[in-house]
Amino acid sequence: MFLLKTIFAILINFSFALSFAANKSTAPQNLKCKHISLIQQVYVSKHIKKIKLNKNFQKRIVNNLINNADFNKTIFLKKDIVKINNIFFNLLKNIKNDNCSSLDNFFLLWKKRMQERSIFANKLLSKKSFKIDESVSLSLEIKKRKRFDTKKQAEKYLYKSIQFQVTNLLSTMNLKKARNFVIRQYKRNLKLLDKKIKTEKLSIYLEAFSAALDPHSSYFSWKKLEDFQIEMSRSLEGIGARLSFEDGFTVIVEVIEGGAVDRSGKLKAKDKILAVAQGVSGSFDNIVEMNLGDVVRKIRGKKGSKVRLLISRKTKSSVKKFEITLVRDKIPLERAKVYYIDKTVNQKKIKLALIHLDSFYADWKNREVSATKDLIKILKEAKAKGANGVVLDLSNNGGGSLSDAVKISGLFFKTGGVVRQSKRMPIYSELKDRDERVQFAGPLVVLVNRFSASASEIVSGALQDYKRAIIVGAGSTYGKGTIQTIEPLGRRSFGALKITIGMFYIPSGKTTQHQGVTPDILFPTASVLKDWGESSLDYSLKPNTVDSFISKNAQGVLKKNKWKLITKSIINKLKFKSQKRVKTSKAFKKFIKEDKKLNKKIIKISDLLKDQKKSKKEKIKETTNTEALRKQKLKKYMDRADIQESLNILSDLVLF
Repeated sequence: MFLLKTIFAILINFSFALSFAANKSTAPQNLKCKHISLIQQVYVSKHIKKIKLNKNFQKRIVNNLINNADFNKTIFLKKDIVKINNIFFNLLKNIKNDNCSSLDNFFLLWKKRMQERSIFANKLLSKKSFKIDESVSLSLEIKKRKRFDTKKQAEKYLYKSIQFQVTNLLSTMNLKKARNFVIRQYKRNLKLLDKKIKTEKLSIYLEAFSAALDPHSSYFSWKKLEDFQIEMSRSLEGIGARLSFEDGFTVIVEVIEGGAVDRSGKLKAKDKILAVAQGVSGSFDNIVEMNLGDVVRKIRGKKGSKVRLLISRKTKSSVKKFEITLVRDKIPLERAKVYYIDKTVNQKKIKLALIHLDSFYADWKNREVSATKDLIKILKEAKAKGANGVVLDLSNNGGGSLSDAVKISGLFFKTGGVVRQSKRMPIYSELKDRDERVQFAGPLVVLVNRFSASASEIVSGALQDYKRAIIVGAGSTYGKGTIQTIEPLGRRSFGALKITIGMFYIPSGKTTQHQGVTPDILFPTASVLKDWGESSLDYSLKPNTVDSFISKNAQGVLKKNKWKLITKSIINKLKFKSQKRVKTSKAFKKFIKEDKKLNKKIIKISDLLKDQKKSKKEKIKETTNTEALRKQKLKKYMDRADIQESLNILSDLVLF
């Protein structure tokens, strides 16, 4: 999800660091080896833990570099790991002395092995005699897989992997096209690695160094920092289309509602962008085979400026090429949304509000844009429309602004502590909701899942501790209980550091670190996600607890501010009703059936071909119509088993 969409909550705290930081008028400077040691010092001085840059820490860095390059254990042989450890024997010492030559040797070995894999794939797939081998099966247990001793062993596994790559494509293309597609993919990956070595070598090292501190400290190149700021502010100037990279082409996946493309009505899903030109007279730049991030930066631009696109569209009879001119504008990125559901339960009519919040966003430039302000507007509207209860959907919400998590928690109770933070020293600071207004005092259900993290855990944990809401969902939340800060490095080209500076605790004094927030009412959980979460990550910080700081002033005295405490008795009665529904639910039965299929430890080509044959018979007619796609997306969301059961539980709570 930019890690999971750079999803985990941070304390936004911009400050300038390093002796080489400069003012904006200074000419851009590329990151160099001489800067790395200084950057490492900033990480170490700011991090919550006292870090010693010793051999043990160096081992972490090296392991990260190896895993980032070869997570599947298919590129490096056992002897390569020995060689890499020898290459990096004095890594930290050399970097302290502004010597990064060991990185060059590591990348050369990485490139050499990637070239060998590409040559093997090309040789195998270029044979006219190539065919799908239905006897092939593959283990999905990467952790149990050992690295190969010889090149021959690696190629034996690669043969199986290529068989699956080709077979997976047969649902959309014939065998010849699938073979050529995979050949191009291997060549493309090699080309991409070559570019990374030339332009991102030091960034890759800093990412490995920061990840050795803990899973959420990281390095942002200026490009990643720009993406992060857009994600947090939900503000972007461009044409308003979501793009993807498919076999060398930039393809429109979705037209964003209200953007320049949407208003023009000239583009739709599956259109390919072949070239981009700036203004009314700029020459076209060919973007075929260009990295998607670089394409996006060519298309983005200031509001009011013009961009021209050369488009390729496949029709029933031919491929049509045409040019369009678009005026860039503010793109209304997705923010909090509300849906109203009218239900009749036991002959009583009730209105429910379903609020979808996928991020705790906040624009530090435009104070009017924040998740808090949007939720206040929605809750006022819900009350005006006579909503009897609210489902706050935080499923798949990985976090965002810490201050917004505190404020949003406080929208549902009077006043009180929401989160306590620990710093590097044993000092704690408490963030409270001090606004006595209760924006909504009615029945409240909060939906979470394994992807709900950080700020989502603060909100759901606080509302659970104050007995303000029933928390429901498929399994405990992610389990991230740490806070990060952003440290820009002065020059735009240097980027910024994301550093873990503290841990947070919910009002009961518990940490969400590792354990997350456990729902009061549990739904069936995907087997593949049972080991998903903070506790499974390398170098994750250990959890602890603090004293409870639950406020006695949370519940208002006035009738309009007073809310019904969620007792164990209420939870048990609603849980009993929910479990009965889940057992007979067609949607949950389908989920459980699909989960059993996905939980296989070994996959077989023969099974994959059978599934493809079956899916072709059941295939729904695809559309590129923008409005139709939006309706499909909304229907898919509303039909989700966890959404429907959350609304059922809310109905029970309303009528309790």
